[in-house]
Amino acid sequence: MTTTPHENGAYDPATDPDSDPEQLSSHRRPQQPDQAEGADDETATDR
Repeated sequence: MTTTPHENGAYDPATDPDSDPEQLSSHRRPQQPDQAEGADDETATDR
């Protein structure tokens, strides 16, 4: 199949081999960059 996710009409970063892991997470979750820094702190606080 030569169709890209863009051509299919539904863009799915997970199936896009050209997309970077960091861009992929920011597409799916805009807050990811912020949470990535405080992820450990938040997890420790919850527990």
